[in-house]
Amino acid sequence: MARCGCGTDRCNCSIVAGPGITVEGNGSPGVPVVISAEPAPPLEVANDDSCVTLDGDGSTASPLSAALRLDPSESNALVCGPDGLMVPAGGGSTVETGCGITGDGSAASPVNVPVGEWPFECDVDTEGGDLFCDSSGRLRTLPRGRTFYQQQVTNDYNDPTPVPATYPTEIAHHSITFTNPDPCRPMYVLCEQEVDVDIDYPPNSGATWGITGDEQQRFANTGSGTLNDVHTQLTKVFHFEIAPGATATQNLFIQAGAGFGGAAYNKVQSYLRVFGIIL
Repeated sequence: MARCGCGTDRCNCSIVAGPGITVEGNGSPGVPVVISAEPAPPLEVANDDSCVTLDGDGSTASPLSAALRLDPSESNALVCGPDGLMVPAGGGSTVETGCGITGDGSAASPVNVPVGEWPFECDVDTEGGDLFCDSSGRLRTLPRGRTFYQQQVTNDYNDPTPVPATYPTEIAHHSITFTNPDPCRPMYVLCEQEVDVDIDYPPNSGATWGITGDEQQRFANTGSGTLNDVHTQLTKVFHFEIAPGATATQNLFIQAGAGFGGAAYNKVQSYLRVFGIIL
């Protein structure tokens, strides 16, 4: 920076040096002004990363340099290529295998999973199952198939009760409640309803009974003696599906009617069976 002061006939100027600059001389012919720069302090280098080595102080004689440190272990496949660090083809780390898996993962010995021969006539590309990776990295197959069975047996005993004249009239209500044990897939259900009604038939009497609107048996005693505990065990089977993890209740409405001549029932027995298939 130059600072000047002027009188009546001339100006006197002086030069003020900034940081790192030295100014010597007064500008006269005998003592010319000399401006010089102070040398920069040396650069301090700290190696705080075990994978990089820094060297030099940044001067002309000792320029700053950085070099990557590569682990000399034989398992280290990294090398410094023309465009940076790289793993050369076939130079990856090998792996240890088990459970019948062969190979070490190298180019000369790729990992190989032993497989069986598809034993079915259908196409493996369309009918084969999948493998899945769980949260821990373990391979998983499709959920395993399951079967399910539950039974409800009910016996209603009562004093002889006249069979109603109107059919159908409900004389018992039985049910079974069950849950699909699979949280993933629907359950295909085969439900069996098995019913047995004991009826006493005096001479010249008759009655009928059935399951949920479906008449199962009609009987009449045309003889001269009483027939006690006449019964036949009859069955109905049907199917449906319930959703994964869902709970369902299957009702059984036992009905009777068309009673005459003093026909009376004294026992209503039922079996409710649920067979579940989960695939």
